[in-house]
Amino acid sequence: MILTTDLRIPEDRRFLYALRFLGGLRPCESASARWSDLDRTKHPLWRLTLETAFNSPMRLEKGTKTSATLHVPIHPVLQKMLEAWWAEGWALFMTRPPQAGDLLFPRWDGAHRLVSGTYKQFKADLATVDLPHQHKYESRSTFRNLALSVGASEFHVNLITHPKPKRASDYYTRLEMQWPRMCEAVLAIAPAAWDGTAAQVSDPEVTIEVTNRVTIEGETKENPPISLGIVGGTLEREKGFELDLSGLT
Repeated sequence: MILTTDLRIPEDRRFLYALRFLGGLRPCESASARWSDLDRTKHPLWRLTLETAFNSPMRLEKGTKTSATLHVPIHPVLQKMLEAWWAEGWALFMTRPPQAGDLLFPRWDGAHRLVSGTYKQFKADLATVDLPHQHKYESRSTFRNLALSVGASEFHVNLITHPKPKRASDYYTRLEMQWPRMCEAVLAIAPAAWDGTAAQVSDPEVTIEVTNRVTIEGETKENPPISLGIVGGTLEREKGFELDLSGLT
């Protein structure tokens, strides 16, 4: 994933993109993540627990979009980045050492990153690395498709990205019992996706959740992925960042 490795992009944004693409977080969720939310003693992978998301228009932290608590296994590639960010990068960016209550990726003044500002930077960074325009929610869809395309359990991927119970049986799911399999779902994404050795998908399949390339009466809006069954409409060719990881271990 060139957005997380190209040195022309500032380090704080590269590492923020890694958190979003390897954790499947929405921009508003990554904006509210703090060091205290990160359990570095958890096994087999570190765990990021998020109960809030930053509401940019209101300038405050609120519950996540579905009021669910997110439990995100930290991919080994992301762990190395966070270790480096804690050890040196954060302090260089903020001119002081990080504390437990600090945001993982604050704005230059220590405040939350606004989704609008983050999106402007995202578009600029895409242009820098010569990638076409992408939706700001591509991080979640890319994470899901990377994991699912190499055999991760959809049930366990859903526990990471969409944990809100949807049916009666979901209320009987025990997080700690499912945690090892949630980690396996994240580990299914080969590190090769982040070192440039995997080839791009030439014609990715369209999933049931699509981005704003659903066109209705010729109008396109910057909204989160929505169900085709709800909105109808036609699909343009998807872009995305998914890589072909078949055959990689």
